[in-house]
Amino acid sequence: MSGQGAAEAEQPTPEGVIAAAEAEEKEAAELLHALEDRVRDGDETVQPEQIEKARGLRRFAQLRREVAARRAEKLKQQQIDNLAAERRDAFLAEIAPHDITRVPELQRQITDALAELLELCEAYDQVVLKHANGLASGGRQTTLPIRGDFDGVKAWIELDGKMYRRPGGKNLADNAVNAGRQRHFKAVQERAQQRRERAAKGRL
Repeated sequence: MSGQGAAEAEQPTPEGVIAAAEAEEKEAAELLHALEDRVRDGDETVQPEQIEKARGLRRFAQLRREVAARRAEKLKQQQIDNLAAERRDAFLAEIAPHDITRVPELQRQITDALAELLELCEAYDQVVLKHANGLASGGRQTTLPIRGDFDGVKAWIELDGKMYRRPGGKNLADNAVNAGRQRHFKAVQERAQQRRERAAKGRL
């Protein structure tokens, strides 16, 4: 057994401390009662000094039991503190890789990315709106592969088979946010399934 293991094995428990003190007190009380009973039964060999010594031992054992009670309370508190320290250390070790201080930076990145997406889509949208009507009307006269249309809401342009439509930036931004949520939800479900599988293996 290692030194640490031996130390842990020898570490007294609150219950053990109390039990030892109570056993000592019981033994002292039984000794006194036995001597007193011998006197009552007419045993003249019992000396007064023996009675007084036995009473002193019983009183001493009572005092030691009081000391043991206080020691047991300290041991209980130590056990509580040790358990709290273990849980604290386990928490700190597990949470350390998850740097919550990155949240503001990640929020800024998301905000910047969404703003950039919306700005890009808005600029693209304005160009499509600006040219859709003209290309639509001109496309009916030209022999070039040009088509377009704008009905007041929807606008599109087709040049050489390539389509240019209003991108709908807000919908794209909402889709991106929802996709992120769905990815997170899927990851949470997968981790939960892995925990269930590990728990099931542990019961085998």
